[in-house]
Amino acid sequence: MSFEKTLQEKLGNHNPSEIQELILDTVFKFEKFTEDHKAALEKYTSLIHLSMNGIGLTSLQNFPLLKELQIVSNFFFNKKFKF
Repeated sequence: MSFEKTLQEKLGNHNPSEIQELILDTVFKFEKFTEDHKAALEKYTSLIHLSMNGIGLTSLQNFPLLKELQIVSNFFFNKKFKF
C-alpha cells in the first residue's frame, strides 16, 4: 500500500491541501524519506506544523518541499541520524 493511502487510512478521509498541522508521532516507522513519502507529503501545501516524533529518521534526504512549513518537531532518538 502506498504511503499516501496509508496516511488517508490512518488519519481519516481529508483533503491534504487544507491541513495545517500533521502529527505523525509514532504513527509510522521509517528511517528515511522515500520518493513515495516525499510525493505524498508535498500534497500538504498549507502545512505549517509537521511533527514526526518517534518515527526513527536517520536522514533528511528526500525531505518534502513544504513552502508554508514553519515548525518541524522531531526528537531524533536514532544515533545514526545524519544532518
